[in-house]
Amino acid sequence: MTTTSSDGGDDSDSQQTNAAAAAAEAAFLDSYLLFDLLGDRDHRVVNMFSSAVATLETTMKERERQRRTAGAARTRARASSVTSKITACTGGVYVLGNNDAIFKPRCEEAAAAGVGVGDGNGVGDGVIGDANPLRRGFKLGDGAIREVAAYQLDRAAGHFAGVPPTTLISVRSDVIKQDPTAAAGPAVDGEREHLEGSLQKYVANIGSSEDYGSSSFQLQQLQAVALLDIRLFNTDRHGGNMLVAVDDAPHAPHAGARRSNVLVPIDHGLCLPDFQHLGEFEASWLFWREAREELTPASRAHVAALDADRDAATLRGLNVREPAILTMRLMTHFLKFAVLELNWTLHAIGVFLTQSHLTATPPTTPSAPTAAAAQSGENEFASDFQALLVKAAAGAADASLVGFLSGDEAVAFSEERARNLLEAAQSVWQRELLTRQFD
Repeated sequence: MTTTSSDGGDDSDSQQTNAAAAAAEAAFLDSYLLFDLLGDRDHRVVNMFSSAVATLETTMKERERQRRTAGAARTRARASSVTSKITACTGGVYVLGNNDAIFKPRCEEAAAAGVGVGDGNGVGDGVIGDANPLRRGFKLGDGAIREVAAYQLDRAAGHFAGVPPTTLISVRSDVIKQDPTAAAGPAVDGEREHLEGSLQKYVANIGSSEDYGSSSFQLQQLQAVALLDIRLFNTDRHGGNMLVAVDDAPHAPHAGARRSNVLVPIDHGLCLPDFQHLGEFEASWLFWREAREELTPASRAHVAALDADRDAATLRGLNVREPAILTMRLMTHFLKFAVLELNWTLHAIGVFLTQSHLTATPPTTPSAPTAAAAQSGENEFASDFQALLVKAAAGAADASLVGFLSGDEAVAFSEERARNLLEAAQSVWQRELLTRQFD
C-alpha cells in the first residue's frame, strides 16, 4: 500500500528520489578527494588534514548537487567555492576549503610546463625530475617534499621555528577546478585524475615581515627562523615568506591589551639544494639589526641539541635525495661549530654563507675549479663557505673528493665520500676559522 504525504506526493517517490540523490553523491565521491601519502599520525597534521577533507567533501557534494539540479547560470551564482588560487605566486598555490590549508601541486612548480618562471619572463617547459632552471641544485617537483622536510625537521626540534603542519597528499584534480559548473568525469582507466603536492595548514596573518620593522618581532622568534634557514641552506628566505600572525592567547581581548606578533616561516620548497650548489643562500633577516645580537641561551641550547644523524634518517624516510641530505649534514655541523665554538652571530654566519671575505685564494688541483664551473655554471668561490669546501676537498686524503664536490658524473655518490667530505670540512673550519671574527 502506497502512503501519501500531506503535500500530495508519494513517500515512496520521495524515498526513491533521496536514494537516487544519495547514490549520485556516492558516485561523485567514489574516488577519494584527498589522501595523505605519508600517513602522518602527528595530531597537528591529522587535525589539519581532517578539517580540509570535511570542508571539501561538504562543499563538493553541494556543488555537484547544484550542478545536477540547476542550470549553469544558477550554479555559477550559488555554487560554493572549493578552492581559490593565489595568483600572486609564481607557481600553483591553492587555498583549500574554508581557509583550511594550502595546496601546492608538484606539477605546477615555477618553471614547470605551462607555469610561469617569474618576473614576467613567460612560462616554463620543464617536467618533474628536470633540473630546476631557476635555482641550481634542485629538481622540478621536489619542492613539495622539501616543504614536508622543513616541517618534520622542525618538529623533531620541538617546533622551535614554528613551521606550520605540512604533509604530502594526493588530491583529486576536480577539487581545484576553477569552474564550479564542470562535471567531474573519470580520467584514465575509470579513475579520476589526482595531483600530488604539499598540504600545509593555512596561517591567518596580518601581513608578512616585509610589512613591519624587525623590532616588531621577538628576538627569539627571529633567531629560531634564522637557525632553521641555516640548517636547511634556504635559498629563498625573503620577507614575503615570513608571515606575521597575532598571538592573542596570553592577553585579554579588551582594548589596550598588548598583542604579540608571531613570525611564521613558510615556503620551504627551495631549501636543501644539492651539496655541490651552496652558493645561493638568501635570507632577508641578514640585514636586520637584531641579527647582530648574541644568540640567546635557548638558541644555543637548540643548536647544541641538533642531531644530524637523526635528521638524515628523517629525510631518508621522505625519500629526499642523498646529495641534499649531505647539505643538511654539512650545515648542521657548521652551525654547531659557528655558534658553540666561534660564538658567531647570525649576521656573521649569514655573511659567511653569502659573500667572500677570505683574502687568500684557496688551493685547488688544476681540475677542481674547471670541473665545478663546467658542471654548475657558477663561481665555485661565490662564498667563503664554498671556498673552504673546495679547499677541504683539495687537501683531503681521498682524491676523489674534488670530483665529488664539483659534480663530476664519473664520481658516484657514496656514504664513504660523504663522511670523508664532512671530516675534511670540519678540519679546515678548525684551522681557518678559530682565529677569524666576522660581523
